Amino acid sequence: MKFLPFKEARDFVHELGLKSSKDWRKFCKSEAKPADIPNSPDDVYREEWINWGDWLGTGVIATTKRTYKTFEEARQFVRTLGLKNSVQWKNYYKSKDRPADIPSSPENVYQEQWISLGDWLGTGTVATKDRQFRSFIDARMFVRRLGLQNQIDWTNFCKSKDKPADIPNSPVAVYEDHWISWPDWLGYEEKFLTVEKVKELLRDLIRSRIIEQWDEAVLYSFLLRRGLLNLSSNRHSAFFRNLIKASRTERGRNLIEQYANSEEQIPPDLSNITSTVSSPSEEIETISESGLPGIVKPNDPLDYQDGLSVEQILSHTDILESINVDEEAMQFYLDYSVDEIWKCAFKNEHETVRKLKLADKNGNKYHDMVIDIFLEDYQGSTELKIPPGYLFPFPPTLMQRYVAYKVTNLPYFGNFSGTGAGKTLSAILASRAIDSKITVIVCPNDVVEQWKRNILDTFPNSKVVTGKDAFYLQYSEKEFQYAVLNYDKFSQDESPNLILTLSKHRIDFVILDEVHFTKIRNEEEISQRRKNLDGLMTGVRRKNPDAKVLGLSATPVVNNLREGRSLLELISGKVYDDVAVRPTIPNAVTLYEKLSTISVRELPTYFADIDTHTIDVTAKKPPEISIRHLKSNPLAIEKFLTDARIPQIIKLIDGQTIIYTEYVEDIVQNLSKAVDNAGYSYALYTGYDRSGLTRFLNKKVQVLIASRPLSVGVDGLQHICNRLIINTLPWTNAQYQQLIGRLVRKGQIRDVVHVYLVKASIGGYQYDELKWKRIQFKRTLADCAVDGRLPEKNLVTPQQAAMEAVKWLERLERGEISTVVRRDLNVELTPVEIKKRVVKYGDFTRLNNKINNENSDTTHSRILKDPKEWDEYHRQYREARKSWPIIPFDEIIKRISQLSPRLMIGDFGCGEAKILEKFGDKRVYSFDHIAINDNVTACDIKSVPLPDEAIDIAVFSLSLMGRN
Repeated sequence: MKFLPFKEARDFVHELGLKSSKDWRKFCKSEAKPADIPNSPDDVYREEWINWGDWLGTGVIATTKRTYKTFEEARQFVRTLGLKNSVQWKNYYKSKDRPADIPSSPENVYQEQWISLGDWLGTGTVATKDRQFRSFIDARMFVRRLGLQNQIDWTNFCKSKDKPADIPNSPVAVYEDHWISWPDWLGYEEKFLTVEKVKELLRDLIRSRIIEQWDEAVLYSFLLRRGLLNLSSNRHSAFFRNLIKASRTERGRNLIEQYANSEEQIPPDLSNITSTVSSPSEEIETISESGLPGIVKPNDPLDYQDGLSVEQILSHTDILESINVDEEAMQFYLDYSVDEIWKCAFKNEHETVRKLKLADKNGNKYHDMVIDIFLEDYQGSTELKIPPGYLFPFPPTLMQRYVAYKVTNLPYFGNFSGTGAGKTLSAILASRAIDSKITVIVCPNDVVEQWKRNILDTFPNSKVVTGKDAFYLQYSEKEFQYAVLNYDKFSQDESPNLILTLSKHRIDFVILDEVHFTKIRNEEEISQRRKNLDGLMTGVRRKNPDAKVLGLSATPVVNNLREGRSLLELISGKVYDDVAVRPTIPNAVTLYEKLSTISVRELPTYFADIDTHTIDVTAKKPPEISIRHLKSNPLAIEKFLTDARIPQIIKLIDGQTIIYTEYVEDIVQNLSKAVDNAGYSYALYTGYDRSGLTRFLNKKVQVLIASRPLSVGVDGLQHICNRLIINTLPWTNAQYQQLIGRLVRKGQIRDVVHVYLVKASIGGYQYDELKWKRIQFKRTLADCAVDGRLPEKNLVTPQQAAMEAVKWLERLERGEISTVVRRDLNVELTPVEIKKRVVKYGDFTRLNNKINNENSDTTHSRILKDPKEWDEYHRQYREARKSWPIIPFDEIIKRISQLSPRLMIGDFGCGEAKILEKFGDKRVYSFDHIAINDNVTACDIKSVPLPDEAIDIAVFSLSLMGRN
């Protein structure tokens, strides 16, 4: 397209009478703009360009080129206006009354003299961040005396003249480290809580089935806002804290329903059904690796929660009208209901829409709004015109259309759908739906070429630029250009200058792929990458206020709440001071609310089954590797564990096979050598060598040895492979999902994907089994923030987990624990052998006296050297108890059987492990000098490897016998 010369174009624009750049953008989107007038004149006429005031003919001069009064003169003038706050100042500087020599942004113009807006206006008011407030305890005490009943009352109070200056308007942000909840702040929880009102609420929850069907985080949010989780000494305090988890069991629901419909005044004790949920003010504890087996139940790490039916979702809305909460909270419950219906639609589109169209509006405001909102968005999504030039082999899915539709209507959005759902295509489609001329895609380095290929496969008429050249794109109305940049491009010394170059041009759309790569883990150590990325986003929004942002990730929060908040701020460009990051349940629930209201999350149905095979191997620590070396580098333990796994790994190779390892140093070399020696062709795909992926996809080699880069965004493996052997497991459920998602996704060629877990133990320490428990554990803060499951524990870091194994090996070397061969006490001894043992070790009385009169470590060392003494002791014990009227372990088992089946047991000096035999290894920790089977830990009783608070019942039966 050839544009008019600058002067002719400018003369034409002057006649339009446009007043601002916003008016100009509206004009450009209309059909009235001639084709020879550019949308971005500041780019096209770069050499002649002066400013927007010159272009539009308004005479308005760019801020940077204006001449203003001195600071003192300007401040003196402003103080005469009598303005009281930032709202009045904003209205004034936008009006025609403001003189040209008074800046609209004085804090920028007068940076050196600037104090505060209160000083500027003459009110003396100090900015929130600079104020001195009362302590949390004193402020809360003052507020509670006011008798406010909800957040609406609080907002009205803040607007009044009665609020003291040292009480903050936003206590959530100011008292972040102490904040619990609004009911706690206002102190209204016990004012209304009669037993009958509690039962009335319970009956509503039961009737609507919200109590069992809402996601746990949503129900928690509801109870918290009603003030029911901060009841301190109230009789219902523990009841409500345990209600959510108890309601997910049949026994718990029965007890709750019986109480709701009874005349009882005392609520049932739900603590014997479920572990007690921590109070809102308590931080989620971190659990050690050895503590995981006691709380993790076997499960499929890829198993998502079951969805609800349309009828169930609509029935939940009936209770919303009776909820008295703030507007933002109500919007969340409304959005949640709509999102749940979208999940139904993603699984069964036509049936979902049919049911909604047949559903009668019942006059309930929220019931009818949910139907209207969904159908309106559905219509917009399905009627979205597929942009010309679309050549992808398949039409867009409903989710992909929905994301494109939301991007056209919202400034920012997140697609947090599961692996293989089609997030990439949703973003490419959105870029054309909004007619983006320059789209910037920021992604991991491993998928830059994949993005380029996918864009050109979908819209061949695209111009895709990668590498450093992507920073030098020139805006053109005639082209659809894509700048694909990897995150590493934002970590270099020259990055700020390159970003300035790119952000000078009008960017219409930014796609942040695997957006969790941008996270901030520590507020004090914001990475250079994140600072530069923030700089790009600021530049993009400044140049083009209408720019769109889309974040993509199947696992947006991986480690902590600070990461989640930083993602929100990057995508939206807003500050989320109201999202606190202390590891508490309310804070995780708040983050879940914020994330879910700006995103969609389709969890696709995978048509390939997963067949997970476990192969156990035993490793030995090489004598040349010292404990001291492992302590300085605990993850080095993976090297010799790999050596133990390799023989089994080689046996499992069959057809196109992927061997995955989390760690690379020396490990990949050893795996490569073993695969090569076995006669298999192989290639590598690691952080250092990415050359092998194409060869493997083209079946030039049989085995792909890969590390962590494989698990991030790589597509296409499902078309040629269904066999994965895992040498070293990832450390989190999210990372495991990413890895398995490379094969378990749309397009998988086989009905079954085979996953082989080669689990190594060392010195009796179940190293890989404990890592597997981490993966199966889906109740961390991150799980709550993304999927709405209430958190129970935080996990230790990989380094801390590996250190636990190192400490075990150290104790093993010191002789504090043993890994002797498991004992068989059922061996029949001849009379002669029995006599020899009695002579050597003594009779039962003598054996007991000896143990009672020495320290336990003396006993432990002697028995480790000669385990037959332990065998003889228990042979004589079995004989002696035949004549006892009461057998200790029988009596203990009877008493434990009367208690809650959820209570964990520690059996110290377990001997034949009868309690373990009765209640199982999922519930019982068993310890003795010698281990009778694999579920017993051999150790000295003075040094038992058991984490704090891991058990509820401690059994000492004929075992506290040492002098110490």
